Amino acid sequence: MPYLMLLDPKGLPVREWKIDDQALEVGRAFDSDISVDDPRMSRRHFRIERVNEAVWITDLESKTGISINGKSRESAVLKSGDMIEAGDTTFFYESGIETLLVETEKKTHHTTIGKVIQDLRIPNSKPEIRKGNRS
Repeated sequence: MPYLMLLDPKGLPVREWKIDDQALEVGRAFDSDISVDDPRMSRRHFRIERVNEAVWITDLESKTGISINGKSRESAVLKSGDMIEAGDTTFFYESGIETLLVETEKKTHHTTIGKVIQDLRIPNSKPEIRKGNRS
């Protein structure tokens, strides 16, 4: 199941919300589905909703807008790993496919299997080919 994760200023996960069939409104209003204490966010800043198999994000005519992976957008289909910025707040979107919790340095982080595999690869390494006698 897809989810939205709130990140702290260091980029570490603070809280997450599952995205189901009901739309989620995000903003600084206390009655928002996801209420964030950020004076640069509008009371009703953006909405996230599932439409068929896609998850859409839509700016709700906020003052500061939203950006996805550093690009300003009014609406977009989210992809796993997208970083969403609204006001001074950063969120991370995960599709929920192949998700792991990885414990490092006594902190639990979310990551994908692909990222774990990528981190385990040795840079600039090539497979060793051995030539030998065949009997």
